Amino acid sequence: MSVTPMKKLTVLCTRGDADKLVRRLMHMRCVEISEQTPDEASGTRANPVTGIDRAALEKSVQATSEAIRLLTPYAMRKKSLFQRKREVDRAAFTAGVRYDAAKKIRDDTLAVRAQLETCQSAQEKNREAQQALEPWADYDVPLADKGTKYTDVVLGSLPATLPFDTLQPQFDEAGACLELVGADTTCYYVSLVYNRTLAEPVERVMAKTGLVRVTLKESAGLPAVELARLCDEESRLDGEAARLTETLRANAESLDELEILYDVEQTSLDA
Repeated sequence: MSVTPMKKLTVLCTRGDADKLVRRLMHMRCVEISEQTPDEASGTRANPVTGIDRAALEKSVQATSEAIRLLTPYAMRKKSLFQRKREVDRAAFTAGVRYDAAKKIRDDTLAVRAQLETCQSAQEKNREAQQALEPWADYDVPLADKGTKYTDVVLGSLPATLPFDTLQPQFDEAGACLELVGADTTCYYVSLVYNRTLAEPVERVMAKTGLVRVTLKESAGLPAVELARLCDEESRLDGEAARLTETLRANAESLDELEILYDVEQTSLDA
């Protein structure tokens, strides 16, 4: 039997007919059956359309799908009662500028999403910091001031279940100076100054009245100054979030191209 050059053959059939088909081809002595190479077995062989391996293609498909999910809420196109049909030449699409442009939009969308999440996290921290400082806006002592060698300064809150005038005498009796800084429907926000030698009786009164120490982020300035800085930072973050959101809205205009990219990559993956 002469040996002739072989050509690679790809045959598609139902799973149940695979063994039967292979046996028939072997019986005809027209094919040579060989084991898969390690790359083929691991699914890393290059894809004929994209020119990249399967693992990279799967990653690309997932990224494209995520970008489509992110941009869909920003899309301005009208929904149709009928599913749109597209006929795309895969080879022409992947070889042209549309393929690279779609991938750039996808990658940019994912990068902007990460930036937006960072910005939103900073916004949340800013709001929490403002909420913590708001009751102390009228406190006229820098937050970094913790007292002296002989005196201690405590910031805290007292439950507003009793009139403040009934609480103050108890601290006066212990030798502490209690100052009302602010109040809301549930708490009095107070500063307490006392000589360190009187710490024990003052601590007893604090426990009796339900005073809870408040720990605030240290700042060299006054609470009002820190609040103003946080408000400026809030404006900056709001502007940054608006800019990033506008970028996503602009990218959503290319949603059709991303869907084509997904279809092409997914079809190549299934091939």
